[in-house]
Amino acid sequence: MMLEKLKQLFPHLIEANEPYSDELLWFETDEKEMFGIQPTLISERELELLKLIATPIKMTERKNIGKWYAYIYENKEMTSVPKAVRFFYFFSNRPIEERELLTNTMEGVMNEPAFVWLSDQHGWIVEEEPNAAAETEEIKQIIQTITADFFIDLSVFVGQMHQMGADTRDSILREIQLVEAIQPIIPKGQEMMTFSEMFVAFYLDSLSTNFFSNNVKELLTETEIRTTIKTFIEQNLNVSQTAKKLFMHRNSVQYRIDKFIEGTGIDIRQFKEAIAVYLYILHKERID
Repeated sequence: MMLEKLKQLFPHLIEANEPYSDELLWFETDEKEMFGIQPTLISERELELLKLIATPIKMTERKNIGKWYAYIYENKEMTSVPKAVRFFYFFSNRPIEERELLTNTMEGVMNEPAFVWLSDQHGWIVEEEPNAAAETEEIKQIIQTITADFFIDLSVFVGQMHQMGADTRDSILREIQLVEAIQPIIPKGQEMMTFSEMFVAFYLDSLSTNFFSNNVKELLTETEIRTTIKTFIEQNLNVSQTAKKLFMHRNSVQYRIDKFIEGTGIDIRQFKEAIAVYLYILHKERID
């Protein structure tokens, strides 16, 4: 790789995913490898040689990318601070060569997104002044299109909307830690997870199902019962919506719900009762 050869010639070279400091001179190789170097550590002749080998990068050309990386990891303040921000964390199963396409596509559903490439396979999309509710369905459709057209498995984790303030950096860093913990264990083929889904998945990994009675365990081994109960809870405990979702008669749905309640003593028509059963089902699906 070109960067490895350059390190032999310029031992003070600093490899980075994105420019993050005005104090360094930044370059990009033909292989899209980014690096910086202190101007005081090279001669004019060496600088001219570097310009022939790699493309100089100006910080002003990449200010959005640089400022968010520096804000999170270098603890540097920003000159222009938005009122609110949301981070989207993306991961790919192979190097993403279609960067321009991904950027242009996301610009259609986000407010001036800034891409932060942490590697050729993952990074952040930072949306300043986001809508309160993320356009998750539109983003999911975009991911599915890119996956189908370019034979790439892309996963996106949707962060929370953060109001900018003194503790925002720490909140985003905790969010990054959550994403890093969840990303390796998500089911294959799941294109997107919201923050709430990540939060639940994180605690599912430490959940023990040993506390549930054999009645619960045995009833939920029946596929029809388990599917009906799970869908019922996901449809906000609405029998009619559950029947519509499962293409079933309403009476059949009600029969299975009643069967579960009578067999376990857990009244899943009540939210506090239903949530425990729902977590049990999710946990079993994850480990089975």
